[in-house]
Amino acid sequence: MIQITVVVLGVQLVLGASLQQRAQTCVTAECFTASFYIGRGLDESVNPCDHFYNFTCGNILAEPLPPGQILWNELQDNRQALMQKVYVLLMENSLSAPNYPSKSAELVDNLFNACINNFKIDKPIIDSMKKFLEQFGGWIAVKKACNLNWREISYKLRSFGIYSKTFLPVSIQYNLYDKTKYAVSIGAPSVVAPTSVLLNGINDQTVQRYKMNIVELAMGMGATNMTYTEQEATKIVELEIRLASLTTPGTTYEKKTIRELQKQYRSICWKTYITNMLDIEILKDKPLRYTDVAIVFQSDYLDRMFEILKSTPRSTLASYVEYRAIAEMLDIVGINIYRGAAQTAISACIPLVMQSLPVALSALYVKKYLTPELKQSLTPLVDNTKSGLVEEVDNSPWVDNETRTNVKEKISAMYELIGYPDELLDNAKVDDYYKSVQKSDNYLEFYLNISRFTDNDTFAKLREVPNRTDWSTHSSVIDSNAFYNPFENSIQILAGIITLPFYDPNRPNYVNYGTMGSIIAHEINHGVSGLGLDYDKDGLLATIATTEAVAKLNEARLCIKTQYAAMSGSEESAALTNNEDQADTVGVLAAYNAYQIWARQFGPDDSLPNYEKYTANQMFWISYGRLWCAKESSFYLSNIAPFADHSRYIFRVLGPLMNSDEFSRDFNCPSGSYMNPVKKCRIWK
Repeated sequence: MIQITVVVLGVQLVLGASLQQRAQTCVTAECFTASFYIGRGLDESVNPCDHFYNFTCGNILAEPLPPGQILWNELQDNRQALMQKVYVLLMENSLSAPNYPSKSAELVDNLFNACINNFKIDKPIIDSMKKFLEQFGGWIAVKKACNLNWREISYKLRSFGIYSKTFLPVSIQYNLYDKTKYAVSIGAPSVVAPTSVLLNGINDQTVQRYKMNIVELAMGMGATNMTYTEQEATKIVELEIRLASLTTPGTTYEKKTIRELQKQYRSICWKTYITNMLDIEILKDKPLRYTDVAIVFQSDYLDRMFEILKSTPRSTLASYVEYRAIAEMLDIVGINIYRGAAQTAISACIPLVMQSLPVALSALYVKKYLTPELKQSLTPLVDNTKSGLVEEVDNSPWVDNETRTNVKEKISAMYELIGYPDELLDNAKVDDYYKSVQKSDNYLEFYLNISRFTDNDTFAKLREVPNRTDWSTHSSVIDSNAFYNPFENSIQILAGIITLPFYDPNRPNYVNYGTMGSIIAHEINHGVSGLGLDYDKDGLLATIATTEAVAKLNEARLCIKTQYAAMSGSEESAALTNNEDQADTVGVLAAYNAYQIWARQFGPDDSLPNYEKYTANQMFWISYGRLWCAKESSFYLSNIAPFADHSRYIFRVLGPLMNSDEFSRDFNCPSGSYMNPVKKCRIWK
């Protein structure tokens, strides 16, 4: 074999290895598009061994941040493009009236047009909520009231179709101890203002503006005593701050029967509470039993939640539940208490339709923008990526046989949901799914009918046998995302991400594996690292690693945490992002292995125009780096990035590649250089 060595910026680009030979340059439209994508970021004045992020993203970093944005990256860009696609879809669907392609399509159009026609018209909502809350004496922030039982108010709101996740959110999830059953779940509360903002405290300027928004809302609903109303708004925000600080990083679960819950927390009747929140009608044929299992979020969560409930005045608890209901209803006309009014009806109504009728809208989306062939083309990539992760585990010098077997079995058993369930192509099935939704000329009533249907559809599963292939629960596919579900041991690749720049079956696969492959591998790795080690191949709570293996993996976790803390300058941030940093570190290596599997079978890819000097492996790494190019504002860096569970994009490139022997070999980076440090953090090595 002939080997040619080209020196670029002091880095030897070694051509001629068996997987590096490429016969020709690809000159298709798809390859020119990929070349432009790579070239937009690539700054070849930077030595890749000195700083690979600046090498792959330097040109983008030199561009100004788009006006009005606090963050730009490919995912953000793709989500904006996705909204444009959905807008076109909704317009075309409206133009098809009255000859809609299906009844569910008509439902989508009815909701979209109702939202557009009621945009920023808050009076009907305010009047309806005032009338509804009068049965409890009115909203306490407006005037003093006598009915101070937050649970009774919650029950009434639930029957009305409003289910705000305030203090003790009840839902249904897989039983983590019995794969043949669902279980009641008691989750963590949601909040209106962002947690990262609330944790700044009541005196923070942004928090104060949020409080005054609540005051203005109450005054608009008839409050006359400004001093009293401001005091009540302060109590609401202070309570929400306590709720925001309730949960801690990480997710743990604890099983309790309803009887055990009742014995430990006697201040409420759990059977009554859960039955009313799930819906009495749903459970009338099979009522809740004291032996039924509840899965509680975080072991000490309920202790802290009941301390809040005990120490907070009853009037404030009731007022907060009422406030959350009002806030949710104002959202449907494009008014958010924290952010203010949406700029346009379109920007408000597209997300509302996506959230309210996800199955119906997804059915329209996949028929217009995806093909079965595109969906099927991803299967080999997913299979190779799973094999690439198995290869990492198989090559581990320290992992014991028991752990290796369990990990490989879990990866093999992992269920893949690529793009969309085929049932979305069947109008009859989708129409049947929504058959019980009642339409109404009254927008609020129509929305609440849909909301009640959605909640009841979820809660009715309590007495069913779980089915991880159930199409309706996996039919919300319009997002640029992929994720791993530990309760199902499944990975779902949503339809919205199966597009440029993440995937194109007609471009060289080193680009696809560096982008989509690394995203998928990242998610698969969640199943066999961190919290994923606590769930078996069936999604049940059962550790799949021995004590010795966990100790080794924890060493690697600590190594990565220390490394990322040094890069970011924050121990706290490195702790928050540790699970995701591990997934990035292993994910890119698994995707790299997967590409080698593909190349051994089919031979090397052709070159991209203008980038013939790079090997296929080098183009894999360049594609990975290009994926995470980002522009970040000072606001984003100060107020969002420190609280995120993913590292900044620059570290998502630098960290994994600094830890990769394969990267350093492919770019021939000298030992001790910035991108090839002597000490590396590897999960399985």
